[in-house]
Amino acid sequence: MDSTLMAIILIAVGLIIAFLGRRVFWLFAALIGLGAGIAIVNAIAGVTSPVFALAVGIGLAIILALTARSLTRVAIMVIGFLLGAIIASELLAALTPAMASWLRVIIIVGGGILGWLALRYFFAPAVIIMSAVAGGVLVEDGLARLWTTAPEFLLWIVFAAVAIAGGVYQWNALKDVPEPEH
Repeated sequence: MDSTLMAIILIAVGLIIAFLGRRVFWLFAALIGLGAGIAIVNAIAGVTSPVFALAVGIGLAIILALTARSLTRVAIMVIGFLLGAIIASELLAALTPAMASWLRVIIIVGGGILGWLALRYFFAPAVIIMSAVAGGVLVEDGLARLWTTAPEFLLWIVFAAVAIAGGVYQWNALKDVPEPEH
């Protein structure tokens, strides 16, 4: 599998998460697992295999989808942490590429804890906001892989457009979706 296919997968997963994160919670959980697995493998120095990244992502996706269907409280904890960590990691990479690794880990773990707390206590608005932002981040990352010479400001515009459009769409559809038991 080449990087073009990985970029297309990231864009597709990002769009689904941004626009349907709240509507289909178990699918949202699976897609977060896929994105998190890919991000984790990509973050490990020396690991460059897209096949391995996709395999880890699919494994984590299956685990989180099954957890979301049967153990919603556990799924909320894990998904909240992963979402917060993914968002913190991607924003750190975009804003401050040169930072001590120990400080990056602390900020990413802090983002994960904030993500878990947000999902735990403010489920519907947190899922909408976090899924819209995470979807925007994944679309931006996929686009950056496809178009390596893309201007940075254009990538930020794409991120913002996807995040805002996904959040508005989900917010307008909120009344149609019951909240899962947690």
